[in-house]
Amino acid sequence: MSSPMGNEPRTNPAPTEDDIGRRAVEVGLITAAQLRDVLLELTRLAGSPANLSTVLVSKGLLTSAQVDALSGVPLKRLGKYEIVRELGRGGMGVVYEAEDSELNRRVALKMLLGSFNSDPRESALEEERFVREARLCANLPKHPHVIGVYEAGILEGRRFIAMEFIEGSQFSEWRRQGSITLRQQVTVLRDAAVAVDHAHRHGIIHRDLKPANILIDRKNHPHVADFGLAKQTNRNATMSITASGMVMGTPAYMSPEQAHGGKEVDLRSDVWALGVMLYEILTGRTPFEADSPVKVLMKTVNDPVPAPSTIVRSPHASLDRGIEGICMKALAKSPRQRYSSARLFAEDLGRWLKGDKLPLGITPRKSNRSALIAGAAAAVVVAGLVAWIALTPSEAELAARHAVTLVAEGRKLLKQGKAADARDRFKEAKSEDPSNDEAAAGLKEAERQLAAPRAPAPPPAPPPSPAKPDPAKAAEAIKKELAVIDPIVTALIRSENYGPARDLLTQSARRREEEEWTTNISGRLEALRKTVDQQFALAKTAALEAKKRDDTATVQAARSRVAGWKWAGLEDELDLEISKVKKDPPPPATSGTLREIAVLKGSLNGINSLAVSVDGREILTTSWDDTVRIWDVQARETRIVLARSIKAISAAISPDGRWYAAGDYEGMIYLWDSSDPKTKKMPGHTGQLYGLAFTPDSKTLVSSSVDGNVCVWDVLTGLRMRSMNGHPKGALALSMSPDGRTVAVGSGSPMVRTWNIATGEPLKIYESADRGALGWPAYSPDGLKVAFGGNDGRLTIWEPETGTARDLGKHDAGIRAVAWSPDGRTIVTSSADDSLRFWDVASGAYTAQRMSSGYYAVGFSKKGNLLAAGGGDWTLHLFEPSK
Repeated sequence: MSSPMGNEPRTNPAPTEDDIGRRAVEVGLITAAQLRDVLLELTRLAGSPANLSTVLVSKGLLTSAQVDALSGVPLKRLGKYEIVRELGRGGMGVVYEAEDSELNRRVALKMLLGSFNSDPRESALEEERFVREARLCANLPKHPHVIGVYEAGILEGRRFIAMEFIEGSQFSEWRRQGSITLRQQVTVLRDAAVAVDHAHRHGIIHRDLKPANILIDRKNHPHVADFGLAKQTNRNATMSITASGMVMGTPAYMSPEQAHGGKEVDLRSDVWALGVMLYEILTGRTPFEADSPVKVLMKTVNDPVPAPSTIVRSPHASLDRGIEGICMKALAKSPRQRYSSARLFAEDLGRWLKGDKLPLGITPRKSNRSALIAGAAAAVVVAGLVAWIALTPSEAELAARHAVTLVAEGRKLLKQGKAADARDRFKEAKSEDPSNDEAAAGLKEAERQLAAPRAPAPPPAPPPSPAKPDPAKAAEAIKKELAVIDPIVTALIRSENYGPARDLLTQSARRREEEEWTTNISGRLEALRKTVDQQFALAKTAALEAKKRDDTATVQAARSRVAGWKWAGLEDELDLEISKVKKDPPPPATSGTLREIAVLKGSLNGINSLAVSVDGREILTTSWDDTVRIWDVQARETRIVLARSIKAISAAISPDGRWYAAGDYEGMIYLWDSSDPKTKKMPGHTGQLYGLAFTPDSKTLVSSSVDGNVCVWDVLTGLRMRSMNGHPKGALALSMSPDGRTVAVGSGSPMVRTWNIATGEPLKIYESADRGALGWPAYSPDGLKVAFGGNDGRLTIWEPETGTARDLGKHDAGIRAVAWSPDGRTIVTSSADDSLRFWDVASGAYTAQRMSSGYYAVGFSKKGNLLAAGGGDWTLHLFEPSK
């Protein structure tokens, strides 16, 4: 291939080992004496495979990265990573596409560049930024639109981060594709804003958001990358790697407060950057453009943002005042007038995408800038430009950077009263950069101070003796304040008012400055965050599973529950995850088509209660033979007998499979941990314990007894959290709602009642004067209905929220157990008439199976492919849908 000039392109030969040594001396990495000593050592090692580079690295005189920088040899492998190709390079690092040879997966391998002529302090700063990115990204919980980190560390003397590899392009490149519409661009930016809010909620501000740091994959999904300049909002300000007045970020996307070099740069600076990207989408350019980064920063600080409608727009014809208003609000010069979170920005974009009417955007206010403020802003911006220039230095910029550094030093010396030293710094700055007005102004001020007569300095006044705080009194005050706050926070958490609990703790943190106080409040905030993360994971799992089976009611219940937490960003994250779920094929129909597949023997008397594990592999039973046993469904036999002398009549397995529970005739609860065979006892009732159920998170157990009480227990500690008394003739069996928020409890009287588990409040009640005991309730899979039966043999379906009820049919004798199929189409009942009936919910029709000894307990697997029934004939019967 010929060059444009018609000659073959020339390539430089690879440097020899002597070249590498010579260059190392020239740039000051080693001395000539050190090089001479190493060369002498190599002559003594004649015949050895060692070469100059190897020895220099082994002696610690150079790093591998510095050798690479001196030689220019492309990297082929780093530890277990095979380098495929270079993806990008910046002032701080280089990113490769690589193959993890151990795990056989592609990664994006980011490495700190080995610059061999940079200032040591700047190198240390860059390394700290690199380590910061690795640490923050590794600790940030996984999000579908944030690039994940697999590992980070040092290999062969090089710092690296192995990240998730995204096949795609940068946001700006992706936008330039002709087929990309305005709506697609806004959709991608909205999703990116949700990801940014995810980082904010975990205490991380990006500070360098720009199109180059948002990668778009082949499915048009964004992935936020490059947290090299991020900072943690929950750390002390002294932990920041940047000094006050140092500008961090990319000028065109930096907020006014960043450009000004202010200390208080919060998450609203990231909102500004998102607004700039929206501005680009609408107009094809950034709000402020100039021929140098300094001028861009100056405009950002001083000039109003021109409305997109005043700029020559991109080909999109659908720009309206709604989207312009969103853009201008995100770009409000005052952070207080800006969106307070990326989530709110994303929500407004979502409303615009849906076509909802939006309020008109704010009009930027012109600031009353005095000459003094403008001059100070200019000085800070110019001084702060040092950090940005350090990322992409050129010869001219290096000189300007040195001048700015000298000016900063001169100003510091002036404040210290060292006018002569300051004058020297300003003179040197002027020689480095004759156009630096700050150097000229500083020189003039230094000479003025030198010429002014000096008054004798008054002797320093002795500092007042500060009153020593009494540690004992402070500790007592902290203890009393915590005693007031803790019950309130606990109540808010129990009622799932997580947002107000967080706000209360955050406000409380500002009330005192003692380390003991801040440590206590920080610990409580961290515990709250963990609780929210755990509960959200459970709620999300429930919602996603419900979406797969097209269970709209459960999905909406999960949404409503998360919305009630008042925790920023979680609703959007849940909606985003739900939108990606594909519905499962409908479960096998069970109406009247169940067939018996196995009869399991081993019990020495009738089985009176049972529970099926979530995965359908285990069944827990209690029996009148006083045993509690676990059956292996696949092996069709008893796997283990947990107890041999317990008169148990109720059973439950926790959703996570860890806990097994049984209740006995005397009101005792027995609990077994699957990892520990020891039995835990939880006394609390005084009569037969007929009802047991775990909440979906497996942390709470609810029990009901003929003593009339419904109790809520902490599973891990065994402590009773609350007791609800509302069944004067005894509480019989109970059923947990799918979302784990309520229980329906049967009664010895003609009554079924629902309770709020978190608060202990009674909710809805069904009563019928013409009926006897209604002891066996069961929630429908959608959580909207409760089926129950009683001594009169009637099967009733009740909707607690509407109060409506209908009888599905009637057994010839009392009902002993009720269960819904997971598809919600079938209800199975066992009765004292010795029948097992399969009711079609829609029509009320049923098929029946009879056994002379009768059935006493029934339960479905979660998938609906298995029904277990405990028989009075000492056997466990298994059924599955007919094929």
